[in-house]
Amino acid sequence: MKALAQNWLVILLFVVILFIGAVIYGKINKAKKEEQIRRINEILDKGIGVDGIDIKSITLNTKADTSYNALSDVNILYKSNGFLIDDEEAIYNVFTGKTKAQIAQIYQTFLSTYKQDLDEFLKSFLNLKTEYPNVIRLVNQAA
Repeated sequence: MKALAQNWLVILLFVVILFIGAVIYGKINKAKKEEQIRRINEILDKGIGVDGIDIKSITLNTKADTSYNALSDVNILYKSNGFLIDDEEAIYNVFTGKTKAQIAQIYQTFLSTYKQDLDEFLKSFLNLKTEYPNVIRLVNQAA
């Protein structure tokens, strides 16, 4: 009986440790998202809005930069769609600081690699009122 009580105590301690870890992870993840939102709001305050409606239309008349190896960015975008938690920050980081030609290359590489339209893929899991427009703002900001 004593061994059974010890086993239950170990299990209870394990569950408590998992719960504490989940709470800490949630707070860290929330802080990262708040920082990303703050950075996006800074961009918006500079007057950069949603000019184009999707990545395809924004880069339509832009020649893709074929010298830019977009495969690592494409893989990051694909893996950002998590089972329970999506990695919006990774998506924002892919589009931050890129040229329109590089984004056009990312778009084309995504299509040829995964046989999916990048816009439709992102729209399938990003919030269409906040997260997807943030991506479009970053694409519009590209030089």
